[in-house]
Amino acid sequence: MKNIIKKISVLGLCIGITINMNGITYASVLDAITNEPDFTEVQVQENKNTEEVNNTTTENKDAAVSTLNSTAKSSSFSDISNHWAKNWIEEAVKLGFVSGYEDGTFKPDRTVTRAEFSKLLNSALHTENKADLTFTDVKKADWFYAEVQKSVASGFFSGYENNTFKPNNPIKREEVAKPMFTNKDDSEVKKPVQRKTTKVGRNDPCPCGSGKKYKNCCGKNA
Repeated sequence: MKNIIKKISVLGLCIGITINMNGITYASVLDAITNEPDFTEVQVQENKNTEEVNNTTTENKDAAVSTLNSTAKSSSFSDISNHWAKNWIEEAVKLGFVSGYEDGTFKPDRTVTRAEFSKLLNSALHTENKADLTFTDVKKADWFYAEVQKSVASGFFSGYENNTFKPNNPIKREEVAKPMFTNKDDSEVKKPVQRKTTKVGRNDPCPCGSGKKYKNCCGKNA
């Protein structure tokens, strides 16, 4: 259940924070992640012993997905009061995934970069593993160096053929969708079915049902 809640949170953050990136709208980002035209309103209730997820269909296709928390405090950002992603932004700030600017704004419609999205995912998924980097455009002195190490180690991102990462490039639709299917528990991976088979003797009845001995039927050339 914890993993379900974690993925729902990351899904909402992927949608809510990467607003209008590269001209990609909420609906198109949602479609890229879920392959469905509609989504559900997610209500998450937590206490010390239980975590429940209740899904109820929303009638508004453009409605933002929101995590409801009665104890959540409103942020003081001056530019999100009427923004459709206000709930997700406040939740992300409360959880420490993102922060605003010194002038008291959040700039919700600003394009999100690959480096910034790496930090967002790492914070949301508590990513700790780090990969050795050889990208020519990611230096140890860069603020995002450790974030890129983590996102690459987790398989969220990879570099380009010219050995660059392009950390300041705008995030793309497929890059938003990829982490949703990368961070899976081993228990969720379906293992191949192994069928038990019994070796057929040459004098046994042929499995084809002909009534003949296997050696005189399908086993002639075996």
